[in-house]
Amino acid sequence: MLAAVDARFSSDARQRWDQGAAAYDARHIRSRSRWFGPVERRMYRSLLPAPSNGRRLRVLDAGAGTGVLSAYLAAHADVVSADLSAASLAVLRTRQASVAPVQADLARLPLRPGSFDAVVSNVVFPHLPDELVVRALLELHDVLRPGGTLVFTVFNWETMRRFRTFPTPRGRFPSGVYYRAYTADEARALMNATPFRDVRVRGLGAVYAFCQPRRGLHRLYHRLGWATMPVEYVLQRLGLLSRAGAYLVVTARKTPAS
Repeated sequence: MLAAVDARFSSDARQRWDQGAAAYDARHIRSRSRWFGPVERRMYRSLLPAPSNGRRLRVLDAGAGTGVLSAYLAAHADVVSADLSAASLAVLRTRQASVAPVQADLARLPLRPGSFDAVVSNVVFPHLPDELVVRALLELHDVLRPGGTLVFTVFNWETMRRFRTFPTPRGRFPSGVYYRAYTADEARALMNATPFRDVRVRGLGAVYAFCQPRRGLHRLYHRLGWATMPVEYVLQRLGLLSRAGAYLVVTARKTPAS
């Protein structure tokens, strides 16, 4: 029964993202990512482990979508970009970044165990049902080397509840895409169901979250958001205002080899 539910969800998700990949990419580049995206991408890079033995990091972008984060990280690491949507990966290929795209379900990754130094996943788990999130996390744990780092983001319900697009902590957007927002305690409880250790939950996007629900400030943010970028970055690095961030950043490690 669970396998049948998984198959139906994966088929529905693949169809929706295939149909909307190009429009999503254009909208994402044009709106939120204009100011907030650079902060988000720098955050991921800052939380990656340091390279060792003079070699480049090997990073998996789990749920890479159209590849904005993958393309950015490819300048600093060897990146494998996994996504369920073939159309999203087709957009990724047009970026001409040095990445290796792989069409795959995150709950069934066709990747060698222990083959990555780090895994990143940008706002992917909020679009998966709870049972698939845990299974995907176990898959990501498997492909990480001992001591490897996981970094992912989810919607923060503490602040997203004030957004008109989030009337409930779970639901579907007008496009039909499933979503779930988490509290910090729920994110920690999620990680407690996995073998990951050294779990930390930070906030990201406090200024963005403050401006977005307020119409006048929303318009001002999209004109002058560049001025908030240093503030957002400092708040994230210091781990401040986690309850105010639009997103929660979860970091964890696979237990090092003894």
